[in-house]
Amino acid sequence: LQGFNISKGIALDLFERGYGVAEAAQTFGSAANILKRVALQQARAQGSAISEDEMLSIDDYLSAFVDLDADALTTFTRITSAAATAESASIGAATTETGQVVGLVED
Repeated sequence: LQGFNISKGIALDLFERGYGVAEAAQTFGSAANILKRVALQQARAQGSAISEDEMLSIDDYLSAFVDLDADALTTFTRITSAAATAESASIGAATTETGQVVGLVED
């Protein structure tokens, strides 16, 4: 599904949890999108391409969003938060406690 190579054990685990074709397609489709975005965010935060060893995998995604593993969820949150902070800093914007964006200069 979606180009992921999963083990028979993972497939059986998902089946035993009640995942049918539709649920699996939705899960792996979301995983493909999120893992791509996270890899881009990691690369932006580092300022260079990341190695395959540094990339989060489908196993990481399933741990976070299917098993709801707190450590795995924290990893995804940390990476996306760091990337958002880096993007805000790079354009000079900041968000106040009330949600107001400040620090932009109009021409």
